[in-house]
Amino acid sequence: MRTQRGYSQHHFPYSSSNKMKDGAGYTLIELLISISIFAILSSITVFGFRGVGRANMLKQASAELVANLRMIQSLATTGGSVKTCGGEMPVTACTTGGDCGASWSCDTVSPPPGGYGILLAADGTGYTMFASMTKLALHARPSFNPTHDPVVVQGNVLMADDLTISAYEGTRIPYSAAITFVSPRGLPNVDAYYCISRPEFPNLRYKVTVFKDSGQILEETVAECPLPI
Repeated sequence: MRTQRGYSQHHFPYSSSNKMKDGAGYTLIELLISISIFAILSSITVFGFRGVGRANMLKQASAELVANLRMIQSLATTGGSVKTCGGEMPVTACTTGGDCGASWSCDTVSPPPGGYGILLAADGTGYTMFASMTKLALHARPSFNPTHDPVVVQGNVLMADDLTISAYEGTRIPYSAAITFVSPRGLPNVDAYYCISRPEFPNLRYKVTVFKDSGQILEETVAECPLPI
């Protein structure tokens, strides 16, 4: 080996460490690919969480329906009372006589003659809980309107987003009808079930069944809610 001025000349192969020392780093293409992969993975994660959240809305709506059914059933069983402006139509709830004006008094009715019930909205986007002031079976009536019929509205529930609630009783219960829990046993006047669904989950339904003979309320998940035979 030839030397100059007493030093030997050594030649080393080029390595990645030399590349980093030269300041080359990652190329623009490599950075763009990395950013794209990160963005794709992030979007998948976000959409996954959104799907889980929307599925949970179905579960929450079903749980709320079950809780409300049991609440009105309990009111019918324990003889819960309502206060109304006696004789006034449509029936108006009141707290004191001052709520009824000079013509009517605020009367306490315990229990309501027709029990407590639930009426679905015509478009399936919610339901109304009510106390019935008549013994007439509301589910058999050709029409039912809380504004004109003798009932006291206990509360309105609006389904979240695009959730839909439907009711069935052998054949589909008309939206103009309702089921009621009658005192003193708190049994419903019909065997029926409710089905809560959402278009983006075609194979996931929450089915809530109400049994006439026992008064049991059962919640379950099903792929579909077919009409019972």
